[in-house]
Amino acid sequence: MCTKHYNIEQKVEALNKLAQMKDLPELKTNVRQISDLTVCPFDGRPERECVDRQCISCGTESVRRMYQPLLIDLNGDDTDVKVGYHQWENAPEKYTNKEGKVIHSKRWKQIQKSARPEDLIDELSDDMKSFTSHQFRADFQNTMERNLMDNLPNDQCAVVMDFSQNIALQAQDEIESANWTTKQVTLHPIHIVRHSTNSRIQEPEIINESLILLSDSLAHDANTVFAFTNQLVRHLQDNPGPCKINVIHRFSDNCAQQYKCKDAFSHIGLLEKEHGIKLIYHFTESGHGKGPSDGLGAAIKRRLEQMILGGKVINDAYQAYLALVQSPPETKSGSQRILYMPAKAMSRAKPPKQTDIKTVPGTQSYHMVKTLPQDPSKLECSDLSCTCSVCIVAAMEGPCFYIKFLKGPRVHQLLPRGYSSSRNRASILYTIYSLIFCSCTKNINTLATINPLLHKGYLTSVADDFWKLAFSPFDCNVFNSFVNMILSVLQTIKNIIK
Repeated sequence: MCTKHYNIEQKVEALNKLAQMKDLPELKTNVRQISDLTVCPFDGRPERECVDRQCISCGTESVRRMYQPLLIDLNGDDTDVKVGYHQWENAPEKYTNKEGKVIHSKRWKQIQKSARPEDLIDELSDDMKSFTSHQFRADFQNTMERNLMDNLPNDQCAVVMDFSQNIALQAQDEIESANWTTKQVTLHPIHIVRHSTNSRIQEPEIINESLILLSDSLAHDANTVFAFTNQLVRHLQDNPGPCKINVIHRFSDNCAQQYKCKDAFSHIGLLEKEHGIKLIYHFTESGHGKGPSDGLGAAIKRRLEQMILGGKVINDAYQAYLALVQSPPETKSGSQRILYMPAKAMSRAKPPKQTDIKTVPGTQSYHMVKTLPQDPSKLECSDLSCTCSVCIVAAMEGPCFYIKFLKGPRVHQLLPRGYSSSRNRASILYTIYSLIFCSCTKNINTLATINPLLHKGYLTSVADDFWKLAFSPFDCNVFNSFVNMILSVLQTIKNIIK
């Protein structure tokens, strides 16, 4: 539930009850109606300048004018009326840890509050200054997501992803001691919308699929998302539709640790370079990230719970994966694939750490991010997504359908100027060559006392080839020759020692 929506709904509901007590039913309203009251009359969607509070013809003063009859009625009473309502607040608290140290922190709490009606109306009026734009962005992002899925180009696909709450594998016949060592499993469902193999331009056939990722690794960070996105792209490339997928639109919430941070943004260029595709990241408005992936996660958890209740023993992520694969659901609205990634595989799949990434100013204010085609080190960041046919189809020309609602995108330098991903590849290749060279050198050194001349010749030859490879552009044929030469040397050494 969105915090902003809940808190404002509580205030409106408290005023509704008071209006009903005072026999003023015409004042009964809801949050959206109050929000619409603070902007100029519109058809479909309010003007952007009204939403951003830059219009001189409208504003939040209309909230107090609407409740004026209630205030007049209350002024005639002698009693000091107060209304009660609930609010979620990030309140400070302190606790003592195991070492006896007092720790100060904050925790979200639901608090019972009360206020005089006139003060509550003033609070509601102030809240609307930012709430209307929040509601506008939430509606706009949802519209863009639906628009894309309904009018998806043949060479593009849309995915919705999110972490589910970790699965706690509690046994049906659990002993008391096991309660403190319950194993958890990371669950990351991905909802996929794309064209089927039978889809045609004249007769499009859009299908829904799901990719369920399970892992022993409990890290929920940008590196984990990178590994899962890598698996997603491979899945789409291994199972193509009517044509190769060239563009992937990824929808997610705006969690800073997982999807919306400088590390996550730097991974866009790495994935595009590795797979030869275009990735566009779309983010929902804060508090409005619930989607089909959450339903998929709930269904998977329910299936595992039913299996455990039925007596099946599931102790870890791999056993959970086997149980799900061996017992597919009886009815499915679309195809579903389940993948297991062990913790070691997750560790190997981490992208190279880039310490020179620059933080994008105003990261949380952007809802669409992509790299510039001519310079992957730069990001094009937009405050809202746009999935009209002009913006997502390269062959389409003309003005954007939603241009009057969008601000111009901003370009940010994510990586230092002149940065090239070949720098990371060169570092990785150098490490690989070094490991091969060191391993081979140890074996060559065994000839030092047996055949010193051959020892020196082999050592020189291998070292020369190593340095040539380590500081040259990667060439598959040259690399294969280097490996074959190493194998030949090792075999010769083995024969000599025998």
